Amino acid sequence: MMYQMPINTFSRQFGNASSQEPKAQQMFDRTVAAGKMKKLLRSSKALKSLKDEAAHLTIRRQRYAGTRTVALRDIQGSVDKADDFDRDFRPLSETTENRWVWVATAMLRGESLPPVELIQLGDVYYVVDGHHRISVAKMLKYGYVDAVVTVWETK
Repeated sequence: MMYQMPINTFSRQFGNASSQEPKAQQMFDRTVAAGKMKKLLRSSKALKSLKDEAAHLTIRRQRYAGTRTVALRDIQGSVDKADDFDRDFRPLSETTENRWVWVATAMLRGESLPPVELIQLGDVYYVVDGHHRISVAKMLKYGYVDAVVTVWETK
């Protein structure tokens, strides 16, 4: 999986690989607390739901667009987990903790992860698979992610 990160940010922020799991746990704790606080203050935006967006559209065709690099800022929705993350992909509860920390640890260690799976509707991408990878990538301030994309064309 391809992620772009500022040069030297990885080693400066996160140290050696043996200390990655505690750092990943700290990242999760900070991220979920920020998500809950923004939700409590009503300053967070909800993650778009593909079901809601597509309900009033006529999908003319779906086509496989292959693997491409997608800007994280363009990923704004989810097929089925819109209630689990906010628009910035911060987790909204601890139920995602184990998976999130595992993904963060792997990414901090530089391990290769598979591309996420997205549906493109207009200029917006919706996550089919890879919510945690996107969440962690955003928290690490990466700019892009490799994704397998299906494009939905409307009338």
